[in-house]
Order: sequence, then structure tokens, then C-alpha cells
Amino acid sequence: MAITVQTLVDGSRKVVVNIVGSADAAGTTLDISSFAKMRGNQDAAKWTLKRVWFAGDQRVDVFWDATANVLALSLAAGDQNFDFQSIGGIKNNAGVGVTGDVIITPAASANYSLVMEFTKVLD
Repeated sequence: MAITVQTLVDGSRKVVVNIVGSADAAGTTLDISSFAKMRGNQDAAKWTLKRVWFAGDQRVDVFWDATANVLALSLAAGDQNFDFQSIGGIKNNAGVGVTGDVIITPAASANYSLVMEFTKVLD
């Protein structure tokens, strides 16, 4: 009944996180301001989702945080790998009130492992 977030890479451009959730664990938020600054000591404004590795027994949704959260990706139960680099990644297109944060919302009683690779962007 827990969720664990492990930062694997936190560089000036790239972030890789490993999230493991077990049954009845609530979702989690990746707070962009808690990660390293970009080159030139600039704060990243948003992330672009580049790659995902997922294994889970229930659906897990990934949202861009804003006044009205925007669904970035919905992951169905099973093992899935996605590489969005050839299309430039999934860009944060949240509108009003965008924070740059990422919200992970599992279905009730989900057990899952999720590794996500992001690129930091200024805009």
C-alpha cells in the first residue's frame, strides 16, 4: 500500500523517474520545481514525455497538471513500451493554469511499475 518514486536521472535536459505503486496507493505528482535546473540556472517550465516503460495489472493515467488537467497518456493493464522520440515526444499542451507538473493516477487497487523519460523545456 505504497508508492515509491525514484529519480534515476536528473540532468540539465533529461529526467528519468521510476514509479512503483501497489494496491490501494493513491496517485502521485512529479513536481517540476523539485528537479535540477537547466543550463544557465534556468527553471524548466514544462516537460516533454519521450519514452515510457510500463507493467501493471490495472490502468494508469498520466496527466499534465493545470486548472483542468490534460491527459497525456493512458496506459492499459499489461506490459507496454512507448518511444515518442521520432515525433518529438508528447508535449505538455495544458492550457490555463499549467504548472509543468505531472500527475500519475492509477486505477483503484493497481499494482504497477512505470519508468518515464522526459526532456526539460523552457516554454
